Parts: sequence; C-alpha cells; structure tokens
Amino acid sequence: MGTWGLKNFENDGAADFTDDVLENGKNLIKETILKVSEMSIDEYLEAPDCENALAANEFIAAYKGNPSDDLPEDISLWIKENDLLNFKSSFFSKKVNIVDLSLKAIDRILFNSELKELWEESSEFEDWKKVVFDLKERISI
Repeated sequence: MGTWGLKNFENDGAADFTDDVLENGKNLIKETILKVSEMSIDEYLEAPDCENALAANEFIAAYKGNPSDDLPEDISLWIKENDLLNFKSSFFSKKVNIVDLSLKAIDRILFNSELKELWEESSEFEDWKKVVFDLKERISI
C-alpha cells in the first residue's frame, strides 16, 4: 500500500523523485517543474506529476533557505552542493527563472489537477491547500 500524506514529502512519489534527483542530478528538478508549469490549463495534470512537481519545488524552497519541516536530511546535505537557482534551458542556453516557473507550477496544481481533485474528496482538503500555499510562500521569499 502506498503512502500519501498532507506534506509534500509524505508520499511514495516524492520519495522516488527525491531518490532520482539525488542520483541523477538537478536537471530533473527543472524538467519536472517545466513540465507542469508549461501545461495548458485544458491538459489533464495527473497526480504523480503534481507530487513530483511539489517535491521539486520543496528543493527550491530549501535551497532559498526556507525548508519544510519534513525536509529529508539527505536533501538538506545535497542542496549545499548544488546551485538550484541557476538553470539553463535546452534551447539557446538561455537562463531559466526557476522561481517564476515554480510559482506557475504550484498555481497550475492548485487550479486544475488530479491531485487537487483527490484532496477535494477528502476531509483534509483545506489542510492540503495550506501546505501548498505555504510552499508557494516559502519559494516567494
């Protein structure tokens, strides 16, 4: 049975995503955030993509000095060795504003996503929204 909790690292998808980032590098963070932030509002945004994007955004918030209280220690150590605010796009080596993309991805998840729909069906929907809005605030600072 899978794990699914309110906080962004309290699910199996986030744990798998974290392992992938620690093993394969920071570009997975950029790619994951880009995937969600660039999706049309009409495209169906599935829960696993949302969970990965929220976990990726937790990396960004932690790097900016605003970690969640459930940030795994291995991430805390890893971000000290990786610059998570400087990414380049695949095209023309243009710098990517990861903070703006992160905020856009979070808004996309909150507005229209399978993850939002799943939480709406639970009694903890308002608590989940608080967690996501808190992440958005920690990235904005």
